[in-house]
Amino acid sequence: MSDYTTIHGPGLDARALLKIGLAVIACLAALSGIAVAVMLGQIGNARGELESVMASLSAVNDRLARVERSVDATRAKLNETARTEQPTVSTIPQPTVSVPPKVVAGFYLTEEEAELIREFLKIPRKHANATAKMAVWARVPAQATKPLPDALVGKLEKLKGLRYAVDANNAIALIEPSSSIVIALI
Repeated sequence: MSDYTTIHGPGLDARALLKIGLAVIACLAALSGIAVAVMLGQIGNARGELESVMASLSAVNDRLARVERSVDATRAKLNETARTEQPTVSTIPQPTVSVPPKVVAGFYLTEEEAELIREFLKIPRKHANATAKMAVWARVPAQATKPLPDALVGKLEKLKGLRYAVDANNAIALIEPSSSIVIALI
């Protein structure tokens, strides 16, 4: 027996070990080559996708530039039109409802004041389910109104200068005389 077999036992000799080692190295090299090839393929695919996205972004950028030019042109036309056409009274929209300047804004009565007015004018309470025929801010013909009695105005100064009217349901309307507008309903 050789010295190798006595030291290492009846196993493989050096040549066989060398062949096995070279086979393992070759397999590892092949696997590494395949991995590198796959990675390079993925990088190539990513480059292709990146180029596609860049082309799409370029098209979007071109469209956006056209829209911005269109908006700028429209603004320029509007500014030119605004400079050349000064609004006239007929082109300014007029409000459909106007409140006369002499209307008493924020006119309020307490329950006690409303009851005092009703008792002083000797007008019975309005019917429970009846709605008033007049409305706040509505115009009432001047000939349908009466001045409030001086004795009542003496007790409630805030009624000074006001007129009143009574509808069929016994609702009392306090009216600002210069405009004939109802400012309170009792």
